[in-house]
Amino acid sequence: MQALNQVLAEPAFLASLVAALVATLGVFAGALNAAWADRQRNTVIAFASGVLIGTAVMHLIPEALEVSENGALFVLSGYFLFYIFDATVRSATRRNQHTAGAFLTAPLVGIAIHSFVDGLEYPVLFAHDLFTGMLAASGLIIHEFAEGIVVFALMRTAGVKNLLAAATALALAAATTPAGAFMALTFTQLLNEATLGSLMAATAGALLFVGATHLPRQVDPSHPARGIAFFFIGLAIAGALSLAHSAEGGHIH
Repeated sequence: MQALNQVLAEPAFLASLVAALVATLGVFAGALNAAWADRQRNTVIAFASGVLIGTAVMHLIPEALEVSENGALFVLSGYFLFYIFDATVRSATRRNQHTAGAFLTAPLVGIAIHSFVDGLEYPVLFAHDLFTGMLAASGLIIHEFAEGIVVFALMRTAGVKNLLAAATALALAAATTPAGAFMALTFTQLLNEATLGSLMAATAGALLFVGATHLPRQVDPSHPARGIAFFFIGLAIAGALSLAHSAEGGHIH
């Protein structure tokens, strides 16, 4: 029981709960005002994309390379694995776009797995230092709002009633992140610094893919100016925080 309480009190798990809460807010925003939620989704995605790219390039990758001898290889591996996963989901969606059930299943399962994997990343990020965890988690948490909106919108497009659509969105976009964090917390504490450094590098590659490739695909290109502005705001904030942390001598430990 004490071990369970310790896991539940870990910053990584608490951050995953915040992510679940943000996804929940996205679900309810979509239910209350779909048009407004969709407009905000583009802004949120652009901002989160900037935060994740800035965090990966300015902070996670340099710090991971200090710890892992093969850090660059693990960065590429993390990016490549997420690329394969994303391409597989997108291909399944296109193949089944004329079949309502299959068309709905592929993206929903993809989002659920993606949110679960996000949860797996939190303990790795927080295992190095609190700043790294909080900075990287901020981008992951922000984009959960958009995922909540997307899942709810997909369910409603398929003709599912509001209550069931909201319940499904909460299960797939919100609950999966703490589940992943809880699972990862059971083994990250057993890993040595070199292994954690390698996982950190792979996580950096994964976050770089999410920020640079996965999220931009979801932005509505018909109104680019606002999205570009918020992308650079997110990038600037993440970069400034990373540089300030480096100047203070922050490092992985």
